[in-house]
Amino acid sequence: ISAMTTIESGASLELTTPIDASTPVITEGCYAVVRKVGGEHQRVVRLTANSNVLVEKLRFEAESAFGHPFGLFEVIGKRLVPATVEDLRKRDGGDLEMAMAGVDADNIGLNGNEKGEVIAPSAVDAETRQVLTEEAISEMKQGGLRANDLVSKLVSGSASFASRTTYAKSKYIRRKTKKHQDRVLILKPTIRLLCEAYLRKDYDRAGSLRLDQLALMLHQGAVHTGRRVLVFDQVLGLVTAAVTERLAGAGACVHLHRGTIAQSIPCFSSMEFSDQVLSAFYPVRIDCVLGGFKQPEGEGDGGGAAAAEKEEVKMMETDEVENDPEETAAAGEKSLQQLQPSQPGGRPYTQQDVEWQAIAAQKRVERLQREADGLAAINEGLDTILIGTRSVDPVSLLELLYDKLRPSGNVVVYSPTVQHVMRAQQWLREHGAVHVVLSDQMYRVQQVLPNRTHPLMSQMVVGGYVLAAIKVLPGPEKKD
Repeated sequence: ISAMTTIESGASLELTTPIDASTPVITEGCYAVVRKVGGEHQRVVRLTANSNVLVEKLRFEAESAFGHPFGLFEVIGKRLVPATVEDLRKRDGGDLEMAMAGVDADNIGLNGNEKGEVIAPSAVDAETRQVLTEEAISEMKQGGLRANDLVSKLVSGSASFASRTTYAKSKYIRRKTKKHQDRVLILKPTIRLLCEAYLRKDYDRAGSLRLDQLALMLHQGAVHTGRRVLVFDQVLGLVTAAVTERLAGAGACVHLHRGTIAQSIPCFSSMEFSDQVLSAFYPVRIDCVLGGFKQPEGEGDGGGAAAAEKEEVKMMETDEVENDPEETAAAGEKSLQQLQPSQPGGRPYTQQDVEWQAIAAQKRVERLQREADGLAAINEGLDTILIGTRSVDPVSLLELLYDKLRPSGNVVVYSPTVQHVMRAQQWLREHGAVHVVLSDQMYRVQQVLPNRTHPLMSQMVVGGYVLAAIKVLPGPEKKD
C-alpha cells in the first residue's frame, strides 16, 4: 500500500498560450471544460448556439465564445470577452486575486491596524455593515459592472473594513472577489480535466477512479503505440479514452461493451478524437465474445451488413432513374416502406426519412466492419487486458478473455470493491500469473500558504483498488 500527497498552492491561474495557426478554437457543438477562476467546480458541457452555461452562479451565452481560442474569458453582461493573463496583470497588477478588487492598499489601510483595536464584523449591525443593498449589487452586475469595480465598491461601503486586521482585510477581499468573480476558463477537454470534473460531479458513477490510479493502470498495462489492448470500461469511458489517446492511431483499442452500440462513455465522446486517432478504436459487443469471438449469423461481410448496403444502393438507384415523376415517387415510397413498413404515429414518409435511413444503414455497415476488425485483433492475440468495473465481476471477464492474452501480456483490473479484485487476484494466481500486485493509493490535497498549511477537509482521500499481473506459460510437468 502506497500513500500519495499532492501540494496545491493557494491561488493559481492557468496561462493561455499565444494564438497561432495550430491553436484550437471554440466551435459550435464542441465539448469544453468550463471553470470559474478561483472556483472549486468545473463542468463538462457541449457548447451550442442559443444556450446558456451556468457555473457557480455565473451565467454566460455559449454562442459568444464561438471563433475564439480556448482560454481565459471575462463575462460582461452575459457575453464572453477574450482575455489574457498578461493583459490582466498589466491592468490589475501582480496578484490577480488581490488586484481584482481594484483597491489601493495605502488608501484603505490594508497594511495598517495589525495590532490596533479590532471590531468583529458580527458586532456591527447587519443593516449598517454594508451600504450597498442586494438589489443595488444585482443591478450593477446586470449593468455590466466588472468584478474588480464591484468589489472596490463593496470595500468602500463596508463599515467594518477599516477596523479589520491585515489578514482579515485580505480574506474579505478574496472572499468577495471569489463570490462576484466574472472570469471563466473554457478549456479543451483532456483526460486530467475530465477525470477531475466527473469525480466531483458523480464520484460513484466514475467508480472512484482518480487520475493517479488511471495513470497507474496505463503504466502497469504497458500501454503504448502499437499495442493491442482490450478494454472493459464501466467508469464513464475514462479508461477507453486514455488508452485511445495513448495509442494515437497505432495499434488497437478493442472496447468491449454491452448492447448494440457503445454507450455510457461520455469521457470518450468529450475528447473528440480525430479520424486518425479513432482508426485504432474498435467497439465489440460482448455477445460476440460469448458467441465464440465471432459475429452472430446473418451479420458481417456475408449477412446483414451486405444486405443493408444493397438496400442503400437500391434506394439511391431508385432516386436517380429518369422516369415519369409519378412512377418515380411511387417507386421511392414503395422502397421506403420496404425498409421501414410503418411510421410511428402514422406520420407520412418524407425525403428526410429516406436520407436518415440511408445514413443509418451506412453507419451500421461501418460499425459491423470495425467490430469484425476488433474480433480479428482479439483472435490474433492481445497484449493487454484493462478492466475498469463497478458492478461486473472481473473473474467472469478473465475466464472469457485470458486465453486470448499472449504470453508476457499484462492484466490490470480496477474496481472500487475490494472483494472483486481479491477474487481476481486469487484467480490469476491459480492460473499461473506472476507479479500479481494489489495496490491501494491514498490521495490527499494540501493547501500550502504562509502560516495556513493544512489538508483540505472536504475531499475523498480513498479510491478503488488496482490489481496488476503478467501472464506466463505453464512450465513442463515434472516426471516422477
